[in-house]
Formats: sequence, structure tokens, C-alpha cells
Amino acid sequence: MIDKGEQTEVGTVNSLEHYPTGGSVRCKCGRTGCFEVTASDHALVARAVDIGLIDAPRMRLLQAKAAAGDAQATRMFVERAEVLGRVAAGVRDMTGPDRTVLVGQAFTGFPAALTDVIASFERSSSMPPGSVSVTRFGDDIQAVAACALAVGPVYDDPVGLVTAWEATG
Repeated sequence: MIDKGEQTEVGTVNSLEHYPTGGSVRCKCGRTGCFEVTASDHALVARAVDIGLIDAPRMRLLQAKAAAGDAQATRMFVERAEVLGRVAAGVRDMTGPDRTVLVGQAFTGFPAALTDVIASFERSSSMPPGSVSVTRFGDDIQAVAACALAVGPVYDDPVGLVTAWEATG
């Protein structure tokens, strides 16, 4: 990490799995309120099954309930949106990017909660209002990310890759 005054250059980012959210659910690490047990898809559907809202731990079932107007399902997504916005704002405040792009199914899986995510983000950030957007890849973001990793070597060193390929051919 390189501190540049108003911005911090981050070379690698670790998982946000244990980022503190203030929640009360106990995590496998022994603490309570870790991001994963508060806002992950798995945690959300597990809570929905526990309260009898859905009968199987499937995100599509919970999304369908909320899309059909079920107040309890919608409230679960809105509560998660609040957490997602706060965590994203905390990361933004630490790194100071020029813009923030939110990615992942947590942001794209229930579009009705996006306004809640962005409102929470804006309320929670200590930085001046900035550019925040949501990925345009929607639910395909993980496939796109996998492709980005696969073509990474081509962008990193295209000439070296061709040279190595010719040497094996």
C-alpha cells in the first residue's frame, strides 16, 4: 500500500470476509458481525430458511419472493443493501479512488435494492460525493471476471506470450 496523501495505492486487496459490520451473527472465526455472515448470499438465504420464508437455501427463491412483493423478503434485501453500502463506503474512504464500481450478485441480484445500497454508501462515506456505479455485467460478472483472469497474461506481456508459444511449437 502506497499512501499518496488523498489517495492510497493498493497493490493487492485481501478478502472482505471478516470486515466488521456491527452485526450480531457469530462467524466461524469466533467474532460476530463479520461481512460474510452478515451480507453474503449464503447467510441471507440461511436466515430466510431459518425463519420459514423459503423452504430451500436458494437465492432465486428469495429473490422471487421479494420481486412478488413479499415485505419480509424485501426487508431482508434492504437491510443487506444498508450493510453493503456501509462496507463499500468504508473501503472507499480507506483507498480514495476517483470512482467506485460495485460488482457482484449482491448488487445485481435484486435491482430494487440498488437505490438503498447507493443511499447507504453516500450516507456512510466521509469523502465528498463521488462517482459510484454498479457493474453493467449483471449476473454474468463472475464469468466476465474469470475471463479477465484468463486473458490477463496476454495483456501483461503479449510479446513474451507469443515468444513462449513459438518456442513450444
